[in-house]
Amino acid sequence: MNLHKKPLITVITITYNHESFIRKAINGVLSQDFNFDIEYIIANDQSSDNSHQVILDAISKEKTNINFRYYNHSENKGMSTNFIWSLKQARGEYIALCEGDDYWTDPLKLQKQVDFMEANPDIVLTHHAWRNKFQDGTLGPIITNSNPRVVTMMFRNVIDNFPREFHKAPNGDTFLRFMLKMKGEFNFIDGIDPAIRKIHEGCLMGNLTETDKLPRRIETYQQIYNFARNTKYEKEILKNLQYFQVKLALCRAKNPLSKIFITLNFIFKYGYPKIGIRAFFNR
Repeated sequence: MNLHKKPLITVITITYNHESFIRKAINGVLSQDFNFDIEYIIANDQSSDNSHQVILDAISKEKTNINFRYYNHSENKGMSTNFIWSLKQARGEYIALCEGDDYWTDPLKLQKQVDFMEANPDIVLTHHAWRNKFQDGTLGPIITNSNPRVVTMMFRNVIDNFPREFHKAPNGDTFLRFMLKMKGEFNFIDGIDPAIRKIHEGCLMGNLTETDKLPRRIETYQQIYNFARNTKYEKEILKNLQYFQVKLALCRAKNPLSKIFITLNFIFKYGYPKIGIRAFFNR
């Protein structure tokens, strides 16, 4: 392929210590059947295992319409910084993501998403079904009614600037979705085989309890709120931030009386609960 020609799609895989999984992630990209040129960015964040050699071996089989851009960082950037750095390298009109411990199962995934987005210029992001795969090899249910998961997303390359709040957000994918939502609409595409999210020992979010995830979500929405101040999205983001703050307080409450006090205080301060009172007591 012409390396100087702008690709239609940039595929990004960020990876750190994924020697047991990275080959499957790469093979899921190499198995794609499409009629356009793509560039494939793999950003290895100075893995301390054998990921580097596995990646070199996996990409040794050239594909005429894929331009491999492999970066083995000399210093560890951290997941969020590596993610932002990789997004900045993308030259494609569209970007698709597959982290090093996830993989795609549908060889027509990219083609189906591109065809839809080319036909619907008002859509900024498409996503599709996914499911978890656990350490014992079992598969979770197919999920179709969630926020877009990273491994399913294809979006237009429309973000020119990554604000300082993005760098501070623990969950960069949540911040990215918000910035994309400011640019246009999202659409779920049916008929794409579910992508796989691997849940394993080194998986950060997959191994946290719901209570343990809440501080990361709160800090992420705090950073989004800081970014969204004085915009039409400010009130909506504030509601999400308040919801997670109350949810964490309820999770940490030690008795029903404390839960009642937290619930009534929330209603007094904000006028109404974002979720029903009964739901508060079931969390």
